[in-house]
Amino acid sequence: MVRLYLPFFLALLILVIPKESVASDMLAVLREVAINVAVGKNANKFGVGEEGIKNHTLGLLRSKLPHLVIKKSVLPKVSINITLGGTNAGVEKIGYFGQIEVEVFRMVTIQKTGMVILANVWETGMSFVGPGDRATTHVRKILNELLTRFAADWNRGNPQKGTSVPL
Repeated sequence: MVRLYLPFFLALLILVIPKESVASDMLAVLREVAINVAVGKNANKFGVGEEGIKNHTLGLLRSKLPHLVIKKSVLPKVSINITLGGTNAGVEKIGYFGQIEVEVFRMVTIQKTGMVILANVWETGMSFVGPGDRATTHVRKILNELLTRFAADWNRGNPQKGTSVPL
């Protein structure tokens, strides 16, 4: 029985492996981005605010990708969406749960028609849960991990001669 499934799993593994090279290709020649942050309405109850996340993201991107220019309003854009909820016992926070998604949107040309559209070219995300009132720290830690993935793919797609970029 295991022998029957082995070729299927090997084929699936082969299909998954090239994802990094495709991701880095989609980020090639990406020289500037804007940051767009959307935080769900319940996130503020757990100390996660839109402005704080935007500032944290800006700091992370500047430290991880010094060659990437961050602008206020430009396409392409890095979009961060955070949804957060939780359970309370009176005023005490018992736990929280959430989802963070990081996406990159840029203008692309559809080769067959020549039409130019805004498309999602890269994405990653993570669901999480945690106890008590540690949501802010947890969200920042996960965001750091997700933006590190973005930085790694960006660096593969945009190699810099004679420089090393900390990850």
